[in-house]
Amino acid sequence: MNKTVLLIASGIAALLSQVWVFDYALLFGALNPYPYFFWILLLPPDFDKRLLLVLAFLLGLGVDAFNDTGGLHAAASTAIAFARPWFIRLIATQGGLEFERLGLYDLGFRRFAVYAGIATLAHHVLLYTLEAFSWRLMGRVLLFTTVGSILTFLVALLILLPFRKTPSTR
Repeated sequence: MNKTVLLIASGIAALLSQVWVFDYALLFGALNPYPYFFWILLLPPDFDKRLLLVLAFLLGLGVDAFNDTGGLHAAASTAIAFARPWFIRLIATQGGLEFERLGLYDLGFRRFAVYAGIATLAHHVLLYTLEAFSWRLMGRVLLFTTVGSILTFLVALLILLPFRKTPSTR
């Protein structure tokens, strides 16, 4: 299958799984896992940066359209796409290690956990801070960011675990 078509299909699948499945998976009646933005993290490292920003914005806008959240997800997703090169440099070793892919099995668990964990935390800090938009609610923002990040990271791991590529399929 054409690589572009596959990337677009996976982005649409991320959007639809978020709005049709994960938006209904409430924890404590208030917290949702948000694994949709992992699509941004898993795109190839050499992906065109301008196109990435546009696609991340559209992905977030799609989630916003279904959730009536007024651009919160678009802002958070675009920010993650913008910061993604920094996250990638963070996990590269001093020897100038280059990655062809950024998946769980490509990076190894430790590197992937650092990469995805920091990105998840950044996404949730921005999302919940914009949602609260008040210093009075900073305790709630910290609680939701912490628990939501852990929940999202664990859900994303459960989604990614079955997708190990064997040497014959690479």
